[in-house]
Amino acid sequence: MKNLKTTIKSVTTRLKQSEKFQQFIKRLKSLIWRGSNVALIYLASFMAEELTSLEIDGIWKIAAGLLAGELTKYINRKKINK
Repeated sequence: MKNLKTTIKSVTTRLKQSEKFQQFIKRLKSLIWRGSNVALIYLASFMAEELTSLEIDGIWKIAAGLLAGELTKYINRKKINK
């Protein structure tokens, strides 16, 4: 049992250090990032349709846009400070 754990740990360590594994992780992160952006665009489109059907005043639409702008600025700053 101890040999199995040691072997698994050794294989895992070599895999993490592997160039192909690192490339796979980068591509996986990129796929997740792009997929989440597609979902956000779909959500924004859905929300825009709902806002127009609710006939909300223009000032609230502007406020929502400004709020979204501040949110993206906050996210961008968090990402840069990592």
